[in-house]
This record gives sequence, C-alpha cells and structure tokens, in this order.
Amino acid sequence: VFDGRKPCLCHSEKAHFARTAEAVFRCNQTPQLILNSSADCTGFSETPGGDTPSANDLLNETFAASQGAFTIENVNLPSGMAAVWTHSTQFGMVATAFDKITQTNYESESWLISPVVDLSKAAGSPVLTFDHALNFFADIATAVKEVSVWAREEGGAWQQLSGVTMPAQLSWTFVGSGNVSLSAFAGKKIQIGFKYTSTAAKAGTWEVKNVIIK
Repeated sequence: VFDGRKPCLCHSEKAHFARTAEAVFRCNQTPQLILNSSADCTGFSETPGGDTPSANDLLNETFAASQGAFTIENVNLPSGMAAVWTHSTQFGMVATAFDKITQTNYESESWLISPVVDLSKAAGSPVLTFDHALNFFADIATAVKEVSVWAREEGGAWQQLSGVTMPAQLSWTFVGSGNVSLSAFAGKKIQIGFKYTSTAAKAGTWEVKNVIIK
C-alpha cells in the first residue's frame, strides 16, 4: 500500500531504501513488496515538482531526456573520474565526486552552466526556479556550503545568487528553490551556473532538475 510517496509497512523490518539499495517489505515475515531500486517506483512523485511550463518561460529545462543546452565546466576534475556532473533520466543532472567502484571521495569543483538567456524578454521581474536534492554530504550544514547557484552577464564575472531555498536535511527528496530573484540582471543576457564542490574527506551528491527562468 502506498501513501503517495512512501511504502506503508505492516509489521515489517525497517529498510533503508537508498537510490540503488534493495528494499524488502514484509508482513508476518512474508515478502509483500520487493523494490530492487528506486527505478521500480514509477508513477509517483517525490515532490510537487517544478512550476508548470508557460509561454512566459525564457528557459525551461526539466533534464528528463538529456542535459539539454547546458554545458559542464570542470575547474577541478579528479584524475580518477570521467565526470562529476552526469545526466539521469530519473533524477535530472547529478553531481558527485564519489567513485562508487573504488569507494573513493575526491576533491572537486564542477559547474553546470545554462545557455545564454535574454532577460529583456521577461514579462516582469525575472526569477529562477528549480528543484534539487542533497544527500551523502558530511551534514546539511556542509552541503549548503559546498553547492551554490550563480549568475553572470554574458561574458562577465560570476555573482552568487541569494535567496535559494535549500533542503532542510540530507535526503533524496527534491525541494523547490523558491523564486530566486534575477532583478539585478534585468534586461541583460545572462547565464546561470550550478557550482558543485567536494573534498577528499566527503563527496556528496547534488541532484538538479526543472530549471526555469521567467
């Protein structure tokens, strides 16, 4: 039985259900539901999701099919890894410098950068919204320091954006960013940058999807 997001357990063993872990839910020791991974959960939403697309959107990238016109700039790509940002049809753009094969954390810095967006076409004061999730960082306080969102005028210097709603805890649950003001760039052509960093002590995972500028 599902409550819309999570399986309801009946006299069950408590399972820790991560992205790739198997979860077995039992009733009177009899398996009732077996999930090999979160890929087995289809038709359910972890969060209400992003804003509904509209004609006023200057940029609308869900990352459902690909990374779209976004590019990746690796400032510090670990020699032992092929990429920090990768695309997932389920979870959007995923950043991590943890090597699952060798179980190694790497120091890194990598940016996911939007195409140029012309804010002169905005119907009102321009804003950015997106959904994101943070997990496997040392703690949530560290996570919100190691990921950040930036904007720059085309060809200009990056400026960190404030007012981004961050997840309150580490989990795979996506949280909406809220309306992040881009009023300082009104009328200009800009790019958005999602900056991920990590250390050799701990490399968390940041998932981003439903990026909208309007």
